[in-house]
Amino acid sequence: MVCIFFVVCPAYCSDYFVDPNGNDSNPGTIDYPFATIPTAVTAATAGDTIYLRGGTHIYTTTISISKDGTSGSRYYMFAYPGERPVLDFSAMAESGSNRGIILSGDYWHIKGIDVYGAGDNGMNISGGSYNIIEFCRFYENHDTGLQIGGGATYNQIINCDSYYNADSSLENADGFAPKLDIGTGNYFYGCRSWQNLDDGYDGYLRPSDGILTTYENCWAFKNGYLKNGQASSGDGNGFKMGGSDDKTLRHNVILINCLSFQNAVKGFDQNNNKGSMTLYNCTAFNNGSYNYNIPLALASGSTATLTNCVYYLGSNSLGSFVVQTTNSWQSPFSVSSGDFVSVDPSAAYGPRQADGSLPDITFMHLAAGSDLIDGGTDVGLPYNGSAPDLGCYEYTVSNVDYPPASPAGLSATGYNGSVGLNWNDNSESDLDGYNIYRSTTSGSGYSKLNGSLLSNSNYTDDSVINNTTYYYVVTAVDVNEHESNYSSQVSATPADTDAPATPTGLIAGAGDQIVILGWNDNTEPDLAGYNIYRSTTSGSGYIKLNSSLLSSPDYSDSSVTNTITYYYVVTAVDTSSNESAHSGEVTAIPTIYGDFIVNGIVEIDDLAYLCNLWLVNDCEATTLADIDDDCTVNFYEFSAFANNWMIIPPDINAPAPPTGLSAMAGDATVSLNWNDNSESDLTGYNIYRSTTSGSGYSKLNSSLLSTSDYTDNSVINGTTYYYVVTAVDTSANESAYSSQVSTTPAAPVTSITIQENTDGYCGIDGTIDTNHNGYTGTGFANTTNDTGQSIDWSINVLATGTYTFTWRYANGSTTTRPGNLIINGSTVVSGISFPVTSDWDTWTTVSTNVSLTTGIKSISLESTTSDGLTNIDYVEITGPNLTTATCQ
Repeated sequence: MVCIFFVVCPAYCSDYFVDPNGNDSNPGTIDYPFATIPTAVTAATAGDTIYLRGGTHIYTTTISISKDGTSGSRYYMFAYPGERPVLDFSAMAESGSNRGIILSGDYWHIKGIDVYGAGDNGMNISGGSYNIIEFCRFYENHDTGLQIGGGATYNQIINCDSYYNADSSLENADGFAPKLDIGTGNYFYGCRSWQNLDDGYDGYLRPSDGILTTYENCWAFKNGYLKNGQASSGDGNGFKMGGSDDKTLRHNVILINCLSFQNAVKGFDQNNNKGSMTLYNCTAFNNGSYNYNIPLALASGSTATLTNCVYYLGSNSLGSFVVQTTNSWQSPFSVSSGDFVSVDPSAAYGPRQADGSLPDITFMHLAAGSDLIDGGTDVGLPYNGSAPDLGCYEYTVSNVDYPPASPAGLSATGYNGSVGLNWNDNSESDLDGYNIYRSTTSGSGYSKLNGSLLSNSNYTDDSVINNTTYYYVVTAVDVNEHESNYSSQVSATPADTDAPATPTGLIAGAGDQIVILGWNDNTEPDLAGYNIYRSTTSGSGYIKLNSSLLSSPDYSDSSVTNTITYYYVVTAVDTSSNESAHSGEVTAIPTIYGDFIVNGIVEIDDLAYLCNLWLVNDCEATTLADIDDDCTVNFYEFSAFANNWMIIPPDINAPAPPTGLSAMAGDATVSLNWNDNSESDLTGYNIYRSTTSGSGYSKLNSSLLSTSDYTDNSVINGTTYYYVVTAVDTSANESAYSSQVSTTPAAPVTSITIQENTDGYCGIDGTIDTNHNGYTGTGFANTTNDTGQSIDWSINVLATGTYTFTWRYANGSTTTRPGNLIINGSTVVSGISFPVTSDWDTWTTVSTNVSLTTGIKSISLESTTSDGLTNIDYVEITGPNLTTATCQ
């Protein structure tokens, strides 16, 4: 058990506060904080506490801490309660001299801070001794997250995480490194190290010899892989116990209850260490080459002791000098997935508990009935039962109330001013609700959004700012307030994508070489202005006339030629540059003379205007009608007027674009349907098709369609087609395109096979195992041995009919292990028999037929006896037409 000694500060101790929004000229109080840590360190004396406020503290140079406290009067640097400060060194260049924090002082206690992005180590304890580093995180630094050297002794690293550390040379960055010239007595407890480029914990030495480092309850996993999951060129070991340049130095190590899994190369590695290596109750799982690699006694003083250790999946390389006592690979033990509550390590990545301790997980915990329980040797560690268990977790007889599973299926969609979140319902019977966490930094810095638990598996976050990317995770909470690990992270960027309404009321009046336009004001509060478009072809070919947005709902077009017909539309644009659809189209024909009441037609109102001026000798009054500048409207002007009399423009108003277009694909056919247009002069429709979205359309019909439907039989299965429809009136005016729809015709799928790693697989009350030969895919489904245990799938039945379910299985037991087929919650076939095969490596099939209607079907095969189900390799479903479906 870890021991941390605290000293009660006498009354004269001081508190100093550092806030990224502070000022180093301030006195450092909570109301007037310092801006930087070095200023606070300079001000503090032994016994004082420096509180770092939450938020991002940006540093471009190393923070050096050299002051010494004493055993009775430490220095303290803590995160302010309830807050998490991030020391951001990411502006540093990558360089061996650009460390984040160098701690050379003694008796410091640093707790609750993040160190990110340093040009070398996140923290380097160089010569400093008797320090406590607690509940800190070191990530994405350009060398080891936390390194100890310079003769540093008796430091305690407690409940810290180090991850995603990588250098550009791709060879040096570890999670934790008590290495090179380290002193003795350093101690790691409850630490996690994952996805560091090189090793999780590196004990490589240079001048040191005969030192002791202790690791207790520490985890190392996925080291040798980068943040993006790709394999690195680093060594890829979990715990590298020693090694030296000349291979002569001894790094004595003790590892107690440590866990190492899925590292790229080795779980626990001697690395040519000549010292003593003692491993008590350690667990390894599926490491790349070896789980435990201690192959050679390199000197007379080399010793290695492995007691009560476990591995599952993989192999060991252990020399004959290694003293091995009651380990899982020794007689009489036999290890399988059934020895463990879970072999799914995903929960190990989850958040720590509020006090900084490791998350509660079931991974590699011993399951009831395992022969590893009470099978160990007493090495002086506490245990339950008649003897110690094997591995890093003692089995407890009492019913353990584990936290819920992490919610699955989280998705996020950005909207205008909000983000919509949705996830799959958890299935625990004692589930109480969910919590949503949000950050603006990927992978860290989450804050809870909901005040009380959410009862539904969806949430709308409307406290967002458009064009900012947000990262979300969700957790599940049970009635005993146990909270699950974080779900997988998703992100979304809300943005204003809502275009303004289409402007209404557009009118056009034509005069001599001018068209005057007007329309109704839009009412959106974020309206930025309008665009005017013109064409000489109805419904297409529009060119924007204005170079900048129009601020008012009117426009005069003086770039026109008399007697040419022009077509205009207007759009509205908001402050996010979203543009509305085109308004209704209007036409105008500018004329040389005669259209005094400007509407494009010389008619009776214009005649009345002209007659009122007949023979009036008034230069000012007759200016609009006087052609020969004699200040009189006479026969000359009347003759010019008469030439334009009742020239009525043709019907150039196209119908509205059709709405409601839909497409349904079949086998080498596509059925189209849309809403009827309502124009009284409508004569029919045209259908256009393309294999490119938004362009390249070709008309399919040779004559106008009289009904609002069409069947396209000239398609090829597997090709995606894009369709639009237009409406045409009796004057041959054709509307703009409707909204586009697309679909892909395909032949019916008559058979699907669902493996544990394919679409349609939804889950199991048990595990996916690989310890028997002959399976296909990535493994086989092995339910827990109990009644009511199920394997679940989801399909979409596209045609009503009879469907055949075929399971490939192996049954090496002595019973048939029957199961019920349950579809959408109802048992449709009872007691399906899975007869015994010769052994668990022999596979065969069993089938049953079921009549199904169309729709999504949730499928379960559920055990009916306490033996559970047999091992299932896959399910094959055959019938008229079906696909896999998203799990419900």
